[in-house]
Amino acid sequence: MLSESNNTSTQNVASDGYAVFGHDGQELMRFTANVSSYRVPYGCKRIAAKAFAYSPLLQSIELPETLESIGEKAFASSELRSIVLPNSVRSIGKGAFLRSRKLRRAQLNEGLVEICDDAFKDCNHLKGLDIPSTVRYLGKNALRGCKMQTEDGRAAIRMSPDNRNYFIDDCGVLYRKGARSDANQGAGSTS
Repeated sequence: MLSESNNTSTQNVASDGYAVFGHDGQELMRFTANVSSYRVPYGCKRIAAKAFAYSPLLQSIELPETLESIGEKAFASSELRSIVLPNSVRSIGKGAFLRSRKLRRAQLNEGLVEICDDAFKDCNHLKGLDIPSTVRYLGKNALRGCKMQTEDGRAAIRMSPDNRNYFIDDCGVLYRKGARSDANQGAGSTS
């Protein structure tokens, strides 16, 4: 439950005691709590730039089916272990999970359209990422620094075979259909 501020200098914000939202509750602007897990309230449509960045304790998060976009560096250098995006998310912003080095699994949804530049850059422990068929834009260096294979040789990052824009070859190199992609520049390391 969100409560609006009565302070005239903060009239345009609301809070659930853990995070600050725009007055209508549709944009989570800043996470302020020191807790290990958090459930974003239903009705939130956007996570603002750097909203959860550098959160030292947050390890798990539950996102609502109303969420449509994740802003630039929203979870940069966070302690998240995994993330599950609801079917409503269409966009992952630039550097959204940049250097989230404890992130091991990211479950992306069908319906996701764009993964912007540097989105998962330097998430070097990411062992599970399935890119859905609906992704039309995969930004530059979006997967740079991510391992393309696990220690046992299995693909850590998989592209839906139904994706009409991208594919990953047997060596773990990501291609844009019709041209080579630079989304994983520097990726492909198995160590």
